[in-house]
Amino acid sequence: VLLFSHSAPLIGAGRLRPREHPNDYGTDREAHMWRALTPNTAKSKEDKESANYYAQLADSCALRQISVNLFLTDGGAYGNGGGADRRGGMGGWSDIATLTVLPTTYVTKQAIRGNVMCTLKSACADEAVLKIRCSQGLRCTEYHGIGVQHHPEEMEIAACDEWASFYCALKHDSAVKNNSRIFVQAALLYSSPEGYRMVRVHTLCLIAAELLPDVFRLADLDAIFCANIQGQDTKKGFIHRSLSEEPASLESLRNSISNTCAEALFCYRTTVLPESLKLFPFYSLGLLKSIPFRENSKLSSGGGDSEPDPRADERSYQLHLLKAASPYVMHRLLHPRLFNLANFDPTYSQTLSPTNNMNQTTATSNNNGHGHDQQADRGDTSSVSHVLAPGAFSPKHSSSNPNTPAAGSDKVLPGERMVNGRIALPHPVYCSAASLGEDKVMLLDAGHVIYLWVGRSVDSIILLELFGVEELDPKEPPQKLSSGGKVVELIKEAIIELRRDLPFYPPLKIIASGPGSMNEHRFMSLLIEDKTKHQMSYVDYLCQIHRSIQKKM
Repeated sequence: VLLFSHSAPLIGAGRLRPREHPNDYGTDREAHMWRALTPNTAKSKEDKESANYYAQLADSCALRQISVNLFLTDGGAYGNGGGADRRGGMGGWSDIATLTVLPTTYVTKQAIRGNVMCTLKSACADEAVLKIRCSQGLRCTEYHGIGVQHHPEEMEIAACDEWASFYCALKHDSAVKNNSRIFVQAALLYSSPEGYRMVRVHTLCLIAAELLPDVFRLADLDAIFCANIQGQDTKKGFIHRSLSEEPASLESLRNSISNTCAEALFCYRTTVLPESLKLFPFYSLGLLKSIPFRENSKLSSGGGDSEPDPRADERSYQLHLLKAASPYVMHRLLHPRLFNLANFDPTYSQTLSPTNNMNQTTATSNNNGHGHDQQADRGDTSSVSHVLAPGAFSPKHSSSNPNTPAAGSDKVLPGERMVNGRIALPHPVYCSAASLGEDKVMLLDAGHVIYLWVGRSVDSIILLELFGVEELDPKEPPQKLSSGGKVVELIKEAIIELRRDLPFYPPLKIIASGPGSMNEHRFMSLLIEDKTKHQMSYVDYLCQIHRSIQKKM
């Protein structure tokens, strides 16, 4: 079922009243604006009736294996509600559907069409049942994902698509011998689109270790980080604590994120971070600066610069995205990538940089495991400085990544089409204001939205080719690229490439730097390497984590 709504249900069964109170932003009461309305939390008789209505609807849909996709095109009208009220009040949003909320600023015909097409094109396995089996002595104690549990040892999913991600916690009831083999098997029973009943099985073999250094050496940071975010643990499950019936305050959640990072690294018992977890502080900082967990000022009840950022609706939407995101999607949402358009294709870099300095990128280097190449690009696009990151959290380093050139092929330069038909992207530059420049055009991939930032001194020839005008108004910049030109086509191909491998459609927002520029404050807040009003810089945060570890030792 695809359900479209432009306004909150204000009359009839399931009606919802606005719950956004501007004076609550920046206080402990703010958490109640994005919390789901449930029969246990509803206070008035009307709210309890609405909560019971959606709870019964959810149970009915889950019982009949019905999947519901919500497309809410006016977040502000719901006053927190958006999908959170209807899904959370229905026994858990992830039990029946995929949430697609389009904030008012991003509601366009193209954005709506893009999100609908993402849903329709995704292949689904219907009436699926997931079960985890383990070696003797182990058992699965916790399931989390898009489904319901009618039995403690299995999860039922109405529609399991290619974006589905599941989290399971394992516990061993008896001692496990050192170097012994342990097997974990995930079996999914489902119906194919042709109506056949089929089974897909994945088996994982692990080697048990009793020495702590061996555990740290082989630790999977991607899995650890996602488990801390998505787990149901009342102490460490950040999303669970945010959306529970008694949500924790933002301040306590943010403290928990830093404390969890410090405690995990403290177990190593040295001030030198283990190789496998060196980027744990960087991941934690990205989470703190992300939209779901950034703080609002207590003065956010007014207008202008004191406008809440984010509003309750947007925070609720982002929390639900993270709740069922895979490690790759979670990385795209938490760690923006900044690209210099002059590095997309060496053929056209001179066109994009008439002053011949757009290719210059500088960065700092440190010994904390999060280094940057201290090089300037002198025509070789492979030397563009970039952030080092491992595994699924940086697909450019994965051999299974579609952007990786085929074995034995010649080196593929950024902007060129590879043998699989995809466009090769350059390495991201340092995600900091130091990478910006008044004569530069930058592309920021923030996961849920793509920003095209245009410096205030960009040459008029470039503006004419990109937008069809010789000057941009910072207050009302055009939101579409022109239809012609090789450079424009190259940028469009790059945007299409950035939209691949995501379960939603990130819209393009064009920002012209200058006084009164729309959305530039949001763009700058996503440069997570810098100090912002939401959090300290990465270097300062790393020092804070080290001090926390030293106090525990």
